[in-house]
Amino acid sequence: MKHFIPFVLFSFSLLEGKCQDNTKRNFGYDLIDPNWKAQTIQAGVSWETNNGIKGTAFYNEEWYKGYILLSDNHIAKDISLRFNIYTNEIYFLLDSQVLVVSPTKPVAEFGISDQNDSNKITIFRCGYPAIGNNTEKTFYNCLVNNKIALLRHYDKRIMEATNSVGAFERKFIDSESWYIYNSSENKIIQIKKNKNSLAVLPQYVDKIESIIREKKLKLKTEDEWIILFNELNNQIE
Repeated sequence: MKHFIPFVLFSFSLLEGKCQDNTKRNFGYDLIDPNWKAQTIQAGVSWETNNGIKGTAFYNEEWYKGYILLSDNHIAKDISLRFNIYTNEIYFLLDSQVLVVSPTKPVAEFGISDQNDSNKITIFRCGYPAIGNNTEKTFYNCLVNNKIALLRHYDKRIMEATNSVGAFERKFIDSESWYIYNSSENKIIQIKKNKNSLAVLPQYVDKIESIIREKKLKLKTEDEWIILFNELNNQIE
């Protein structure tokens, strides 16, 4: 059962940075746009069940603590989050209600803590140039955030088919794609997870080859790609 509420207020603290002073202040900042009327879902009812789809639309099936950072540097901390990959929406929990962050709110990034290690946070960012079906509002998992960023985009597609007993069903199919974002050129490029894809950075080919040799990288794992891009950024002036 779905119903609507006009607005919800959260206590936010100002994110400290170069443009802010070091005095912490509290702000009442609404994640919900009153004109949009945030969707709520009755506790215990899943998005997938409501839509009759097998599998999950979410990055994290359980509620994990995290934060939401807005483009004006306001940040909501220590809130329970789930990320709906299929709809590109951030869900958060408040008093047993599942609320959806309004698409009119200028979310810059959000982070979800690892269930086994609270110090490990998976960060998602948006604001990159449009490419393919992705828009500037599409959230990417940011593996390396620097002059040359390494990004991963999770995708959920719905497949419709007849199952083994002849009944029609709908289920989610998972996939992911990788991208490089060059901030100096404001350019995003999709790549494959192999060495040949790095030819899209011709100005850094020599540096990349040197790093791969020195670090003995085979680029077979996520960690090796992160090592490569962290080191590459360290060498770029």
